[in-house]
Amino acid sequence: MSCGASGNTDLSGPPPVATVSISAPSTTLEIGATMQLVATAKDAAGNALPGRTVTWSSSNTSIALVSTSGLVSGVSLGTATVTATSEGRNAGVAITITPAAVAVVAVAPPPAIIAGNSLVLTATLRDARGNVLTGRMVNWSSSNTAVATVTSAGVLSALAAGTTTISAMSEGKTGTTVATVVGPSIVTAIKDPVTFLSHCPTSDPAYATLRQDFELRSDGQLSTVIPTCTEPYTTTPVAQLTDELLAMQTLRLAYYMSQGTAGKLPWTSLAFYEWMKSEIGGINFVSSQGLSACCQIINGKKFIITSKKDTANRNFYRDWQGVSGWLALFAHEARHADGPGHVNGCPAFPLSTDPAGCDVKYDPAQISSYGIQYWLFAGWGTGALNVGIACLPETTARSLAQSAVSNANGYLTRFVQSPPPAVTATAPWGGVCVP
Repeated sequence: MSCGASGNTDLSGPPPVATVSISAPSTTLEIGATMQLVATAKDAAGNALPGRTVTWSSSNTSIALVSTSGLVSGVSLGTATVTATSEGRNAGVAITITPAAVAVVAVAPPPAIIAGNSLVLTATLRDARGNVLTGRMVNWSSSNTAVATVTSAGVLSALAAGTTTISAMSEGKTGTTVATVVGPSIVTAIKDPVTFLSHCPTSDPAYATLRQDFELRSDGQLSTVIPTCTEPYTTTPVAQLTDELLAMQTLRLAYYMSQGTAGKLPWTSLAFYEWMKSEIGGINFVSSQGLSACCQIINGKKFIITSKKDTANRNFYRDWQGVSGWLALFAHEARHADGPGHVNGCPAFPLSTDPAGCDVKYDPAQISSYGIQYWLFAGWGTGALNVGIACLPETTARSLAQSAVSNANGYLTRFVQSPPPAVTATAPWGGVCVP
């Protein structure tokens, strides 16, 4: 008699991995992009074996990286083989890394540019992931070649006042911007009028020249006042704002605004400061109120006559609007040194019994006194006479430009014949910013 056990027991365990296959959405991948690969382990009968451990590797990690989960990242151009291994079995797929396609073209808006000048435009290319792309070809074009042209290298040449749409195309994607060209202007040495007038004239290197070129007199006698100034000029104590200091600040403005004007002023071949110096020898501050005239002859020199200012009025001459306005008045009077006098009969003073508060006509080539005030204010407001207004913050630039053209248009009724055209301040306010 014998005894024993009966029944079936499977001692073979799970089937081993016989093959590995890889599923890939594509065999190409852009630089910077990622792609998920899926590996499937199978037994000898071709049945999938889920849950098996798979390790991933790349034949060239400088071209393609692969994570432990099979996520491939494009690193650089080229081809790398990505391999999936499970229980000694493996499969590989060749992945080619290609350049990223251009998805977005952005053109940096150029600053306003003066006709006759040029600048280089900038286009930024990005792929679908926002990465910046370099080394791509860009084709440039201008919608209005009468205003500005643009070369294949993105060099914009400004030809005439106006606007034009600039387009940059790369790999079928286009970006645009608008370029504004303003008319030719006289660019002066003043690049920021607010900062310029914050400095004292007495500390300026040109101060000695100003004192030598223009005499300052008080009721006909050489002034004994020695101007003093505490920086900044805009907040210097009012007691220091003497007529002499105000005049020096105004003449300092003339001196620096003059640079760049030689041969460009419509009424003289001289630069602005040199023209003023050739017409008048100085300024005589008089006690009589309400006076502004030219010219009084003292020792053979022609002097502008202007009333001494009281404390309240002195405060007005701390900023651009006050100082530039006084300079325009000085220029008005200087024009009387050899220019036409005033008449009546204009819209502001139409009757023969009215004061002589008109000029006969506006003619820039033979400019009159009110004409020169109009010309200066119009130039400052539009940028035709560039004094850096456009370099100021936009709200400040707009305010100064609009104030200037308002002053210019105030003279339209001062001409019997041929009044000048009305002017308008538009963006870019005060012309263009010239560093």
